[in-house]
Amino acid sequence: MTLLQLREILLGIDPELEEAVRLKRVLTHMYESGTYDKAGEQLFNETYVAFRNSSIKEMNGFSRTMKEWRDEIFNSFNTVTVEYMVNRRSEYTIKSVRLHNGIIENRNKMIKCMKHNSYGFTNWVRFRNRVMYVLDPKATYSLEPRFGSKAVKKKKNK
Repeated sequence: MTLLQLREILLGIDPELEEAVRLKRVLTHMYESGTYDKAGEQLFNETYVAFRNSSIKEMNGFSRTMKEWRDEIFNSFNTVTVEYMVNRRSEYTIKSVRLHNGIIENRNKMIKCMKHNSYGFTNWVRFRNRVMYVLDPKATYSLEPRFGSKAVKKKKNK
């Protein structure tokens, strides 16, 4: 049995599951194809209506969330820059980069995990220093020397 056949069997078990997968595709299409113009607004509205008219109550709740955060979602379609991606055969593709807060959300999650793992810090200075150390990309510890580091270059020169 192939994965596609297994997927079709699973989707045939429950009509709600099939509808949920269809709505996921609609949402993915909106995020991948949406632009900050009239067409993007129309695509957002069609997606909102699809979720609002769903027979799954959780999807109806998601439509209310979409309505509440409409401006923020619509603003995420705004592109801030263009990237040129070049592959090994010197062919390039143009990719628009959208504005998002993924990096900040990641940092907040890391800080929350540190607080949870430590069962709370009682010393503010120590907690602040720990956060600054963890979030600093240059502050790493390795048992093996890193390539490009001064220690590796000194060994090669000897």
